[in-house]
Amino acid sequence: VEQGLAILRSSGLLGDVLPQSETWSDDAWSHAVASAAAAPATHTVRLASLLHAGSIGQGPGAASEWARGALQRLRLSNKLTDDVAALIRSHGCVLEPPADEKLDPVPPHAAQPDDPGIRRWLRALDPERLEDLLGLWEADAAAAGRTKAIHSRALTQLRKRIAKVLAEEPPLDMGDLALDGQAIMTALELQPGPEVGKAMRYLLERVLDEPKLNTRSGLIDALRGWQNDQT
Repeated sequence: VEQGLAILRSSGLLGDVLPQSETWSDDAWSHAVASAAAAPATHTVRLASLLHAGSIGQGPGAASEWARGALQRLRLSNKLTDDVAALIRSHGCVLEPPADEKLDPVPPHAAQPDDPGIRRWLRALDPERLEDLLGLWEADAAAAGRTKAIHSRALTQLRKRIAKVLAEEPPLDMGDLALDGQAIMTALELQPGPEVGKAMRYLLERVLDEPKLNTRSGLIDALRGWQNDQT
């Protein structure tokens, strides 16, 4: 990987393939190449590892759209393009710390990755992309230079926390709730309408915090308390 990319760059062909990469600093380019070399041998993660350095100075959202444009110009498949862009949007880059300057690669929705925070992060993430995202994080960490050990330790702990949470099979979306919309309408004597959706969203937030609450009786009790608070 590293040799092939070096040949592309030294020959000037890289500018034809990825013209925007010519604006990257030498540090950013070296980091991108090292990340790609350390990445799992899949097209999705390798490409995301190479292109994620585009987030430096512009943020992961803009880098994701830049990567999408680059891959579309190369006429790669829509699925591969979408997957790479989604990984970069979720990932960022360790060379550019977040605003709070914490370098540990923790879920973006859990500044302190407790179990509820990880459950919310998993809810927001496409489950099919979990391993790819962790693989991208690990490749990024492997290319992080002096902070490699810090990132690697954080990722090891994060993997353990994620495995623990998933092993508990927590409810992560509305379809996992022990009550469906009809049961909620019966319990609260509601007619079909937006209040039913509000109730379901409330219950999901409650069980993301307390998965053991996800029983018929537990959710009905929670609903009645919520309804009383609304009046």
